[in-house]
Amino acid sequence: MALVEQQRNKISLLVCNSCYWMSSLLDSSKEVPNCPSCGTTLESLPVENNERCTIEAADTKTGLIVEFQRA
Repeated sequence: MALVEQQRNKISLLVCNSCYWMSSLLDSSKEVPNCPSCGTTLESLPVENNERCTIEAADTKTGLIVEFQRA
């Protein structure tokens, strides 16, 4: 698989830092959209193929706790 093709197939976790809306983006060559809930720009966190992502909803002061671990 060509390097360009490998980079295009990366998975990202999209997170809204305002309302905590989340989604996965399966093709990182796509433009990261704004949050469909509140319109804020989304943060994109890359996820490797061999990583597991755990998300814990904390209180409104600390927000979300996102942990990545190698599978």
